[in-house]
Amino acid sequence: MKKVKNGKIRIKDLIPNYGSKKFISIESGKAIVNEEKIEESSRWDGLHGVITNSDKNPTDMLSRYRELWRIEEAFRISKHDLKMRPIYHWAPERIKAHIAYVFLGIYLVKTSSAPGSHPVHAHEL
Repeated sequence: MKKVKNGKIRIKDLIPNYGSKKFISIESGKAIVNEEKIEESSRWDGLHGVITNSDKNPTDMLSRYRELWRIEEAFRISKHDLKMRPIYHWAPERIKAHIAYVFLGIYLVKTSSAPGSHPVHAHEL
């Protein structure tokens, strides 16, 4: 293990998740769980907050935010399913063509996964 120094492992190295670290303190080489911090943090369980500097209607902003998953899914499809990687083009026609191919691939994967359609897998494109 890389984190071993002089035959010892630091406790904080064993807990890499910041979400857990904020509830633990190290005193005299022992991990102490801070129950007060856990209790304080639990007050916010189940709540979701969005901060913005926009003057738009909060209801509209939340509905737009809830649609963000569609954009993230498109990136996930292009990166993982289609195995798209950055390709460097300089000519405007090639840039537009590349973007068109990526969107065409995303469209084909999305429409083929619609209910009632024959699924097309990315490797078949």
